[in-house]
Amino acid sequence: MQNRSLYRYNGFMQEVLAQYKYRGDAALAEVFAPELARLGRSFARGYTAVPVPLAPDRLLERGFNQAALLAAGLRPREDLLVRTGTTAGKQSKRGRNARLASVAGCFAAKAQAPGEETVSWGELKIVLVDDLYTTGATLQSIGEVFYQKGVKDVRALTLARAGDVADIDS
Repeated sequence: MQNRSLYRYNGFMQEVLAQYKYRGDAALAEVFAPELARLGRSFARGYTAVPVPLAPDRLLERGFNQAALLAAGLRPREDLLVRTGTTAGKQSKRGRNARLASVAGCFAAKAQAPGEETVSWGELKIVLVDDLYTTGATLQSIGEVFYQKGVKDVRALTLARAGDVADIDS
């Protein structure tokens, strides 16, 4: 799956994301959403933006879905994904293999494709939107859900990415 990120996940971005996600500073999305939308227009023109849903307990805890706020500037934007399970703890505390295992079966596509009834899953190209790409486990798992529905292509757009280069393919 191709991924593009605005920033490298370094010490500064770690602090910014902690402020955003864990300390409830949802207004930070207003700073990043326009830049993410600009990147999305060049990287995923013609794609439907789908924010990664939060587990209900995380949504209750934070009061907002950070991915949905980041996706606000992308059009078209659809909530085509539902969270069907939880990961029993934070992904940030796990290694790659544990992350992959923990997200298996946690997501499902909604019963029907968006828009007009004539739109089929096979006509869609989707760009997943999330705040952070570390191992790619969550995004890969969701990509598989959409590919099983027959979606043409799935890409990912994230605010930050762990590793040496921010704007790279995976």
